[in-house]
Amino acid sequence: VHTTNGARNITTVIKDIDTFNSFYKLDGIFLDEGLPPNCQSFGYYQSLYQYIKGLSTNNLVVLNPGMPIQECY
Repeated sequence: VHTTNGARNITTVIKDIDTFNSFYKLDGIFLDEGLPPNCQSFGYYQSLYQYIKGLSTNNLVVLNPGMPIQECY
């Protein structure tokens, strides 16, 4: 699911997660375009992580930053 570096509306991202999960019965989510420019995006990704884990504690959550990220992540 693309996140546009933490700028994409989180409600839209969650809707995509729910749609993909209903179609494919996933065991994890790959959060793409996750290049957090700074630690201010941490809460955004933390909320997504908690949502995905709330669907199933066994879900794998992968953030694809595409480059080194800030230590806060």
